[in-house]
Amino acid sequence: MRTEDRPRTKVKLISAILLALFIVGLGAGGYVLYRVESQRIGLEMSDRLAAIGKLKVGQIIQLRRDWLDDTTSIMKSPFFRKATESWLKDPGDLALRDPLLQRLGVELEGQRYSDAFLADTEGRVLVHAGEDLGPLGTAELKAVAQTIEGKQPVLSNLFRSPDGKIYLDAVAPISDADDRIIAVVILRSSAAKSLYPLIQSWPIPSDSAETLLVQQDGDDVVFLNDLRFRTDAALSFRIPLARSDLPGVHAALGEQWVFKGKDYRGVEVLAVLLSVPGSPWSMVAKVDSFEVLAELRYRGAVIAVFVVLFVLLTLVLAAFFYRRRQAGLYRKLYAAQQEEYKAEEKVRESEERYRQFFERAPFGIGIATLDGKVLSINEAMERITGFSLEGLKGTNLADIYMNPDDRAELLRILETSESVVDYPAMLKRKDGTRYQASLTLGIVNLAGQRVLQTLIQDITERKRTEEALIESREQLRALAGRLEAVREDEHTRISREVHDELGQALAVLKMDLDWVARRLPEVDAAGRDRTASMLHLVDDTIARVRRISTELRPGMLDDLGLLPSLEWQAREFADRTGLECKLDLGGEDLVLEPGLVTTLFRVSQELLTNVARHAGATWFRLGMHDDPDQLTLIVSDDGQGITPDQVSNPKSLGLLGMRERVGAWGGDVTFHGVAGKGTEITVRVPLRDQVLRTSDQRQLEFPIPRMGDGRREGRP
Repeated sequence: MRTEDRPRTKVKLISAILLALFIVGLGAGGYVLYRVESQRIGLEMSDRLAAIGKLKVGQIIQLRRDWLDDTTSIMKSPFFRKATESWLKDPGDLALRDPLLQRLGVELEGQRYSDAFLADTEGRVLVHAGEDLGPLGTAELKAVAQTIEGKQPVLSNLFRSPDGKIYLDAVAPISDADDRIIAVVILRSSAAKSLYPLIQSWPIPSDSAETLLVQQDGDDVVFLNDLRFRTDAALSFRIPLARSDLPGVHAALGEQWVFKGKDYRGVEVLAVLLSVPGSPWSMVAKVDSFEVLAELRYRGAVIAVFVVLFVLLTLVLAAFFYRRRQAGLYRKLYAAQQEEYKAEEKVRESEERYRQFFERAPFGIGIATLDGKVLSINEAMERITGFSLEGLKGTNLADIYMNPDDRAELLRILETSESVVDYPAMLKRKDGTRYQASLTLGIVNLAGQRVLQTLIQDITERKRTEEALIESREQLRALAGRLEAVREDEHTRISREVHDELGQALAVLKMDLDWVARRLPEVDAAGRDRTASMLHLVDDTIARVRRISTELRPGMLDDLGLLPSLEWQAREFADRTGLECKLDLGGEDLVLEPGLVTTLFRVSQELLTNVARHAGATWFRLGMHDDPDQLTLIVSDDGQGITPDQVSNPKSLGLLGMRERVGAWGGDVTFHGVAGKGTEITVRVPLRDQVLRTSDQRQLEFPIPRMGDGRREGRP
């Protein structure tokens, strides 16, 4: 086979495979459509059977209700009760018996009942208006006992009488004037005239549909009516409950669902199982699957014909388009050759652009084989490294790295990712001078060969600038810390002077005013009022002095330490704002740097102020605990929740100040807010350098005492 014929053969093979797949797809689509139609028809027939079954169940319920209503009307008739009571006192008086026979005969006129009679409480027939069928059987006596016990009308189960017919009795008690049951009235209905016509009728034409009435009797299921395909089945045809493959068994057990399987004939059927409320009966409405699928078989044949026709049409169209494709194949081949020429021209242009980029790039570019042989470098590479291409060819590339491990690490990364971006390394030039470089390496295809492309940027000056910037930032942070410490010292000094000097002066003034007030004559009411007003003013001034002194520097921060001060701060904040306070304070016997204690106290103060100003909360929580390596301060609330935009807003100077304060101690502050649910702010400070030994406590003023069992909870 010629080389140029191979693509054509491959195209033909692919076309044949696609055509075969299309035909198979058509067949599969037809099969899927057949299955969908089968399910749809099955659902329609299930709904139809369910509707017919429910209709028949409703008719049976109404029939049973009519039977009970008829006996109830006799039971409640004052005339019939009085006539019965009178006749039972004198059974030989025919004049008393005739009205009873007339009333019972009325029930027989509508041809609903075969017999109507009166029996005593033992079930012995006293008088009847129809044909004498002999003594009552087991089913009738059971119904008599039930109606006497319940004093309500009942229906007996279906039973076969000595004449071979199947009846059902409606039984009701008859009471005397003292409400004692003296007899029972029984209306006997023939199942063949009343019940079976309802069961055996079918509202639409069908060759196999029928309705079964079944009942559980011990370990068997008894059929209560004659079957369409089996005569003399009523009360005589039984199947064991173990035959769980038959729909009648499931119906007798009270199940209600759509059944697919075989019936008593062993024929596949679709059945709906229903219960008859108020009775021990269950109903099966069924139809043969063969009849259900008759329409489906017709539709399946139509679908098959259409699929075959469509396949034939597809083959014809495929042949037509194949000839057209062959006719245009040479035109496409010519166009493809022209495109190939254009593509080659684009490749040449791309190679030229890459060559110009390679030569004019401001950073060094080098091309080498995967085993380290240098193929080409640009002028920028020569200027940065001091090596020429010939000089690099005779140089071990590992020698240009100040740290040989850098090159080993680069090669290890390239084995897995085939590229490295902005890898910092210290290199040396040809003259031995060192410089900081950023390396970007990648394995690329160049002229059909996999090569290693290296980009080198001299970042020595950039690194120096970054280091100077970091150093300047640290200096600014140190200056800010120093200013904060100076401010705290000044606050402490002013607080003590205000508290000691001004407070003492006000105390002396109060004592002098009190001395003057005691010596004023009682008749000088104006003088006493003025003195009292001055004493009140002095008390207010003393309170203000204490508040100002505390706000400048709480004395307990120096005297008691951090935890009591935080607790006081939370109590004072809760009293001032009316918010509910939840405390969770604990700590070990640690001794912290005085500056860290002040920082944590001021940060807590700032966070609580933000809660009052911005959160709109109803409660806040202040917690602190320490781990072996860090100290954690947490402030949370149930307010509106801080947003990421608020956290990152450069105008949020308060948040920025907290970060800087904590950052000066190597710590960090994190903000987490959920809209409408609140905010949680966590301050973490490492304890490696801030914790001093317990033996040094005498030299410091800020211990963290152990608070009881290490925890404080509740409102202060």
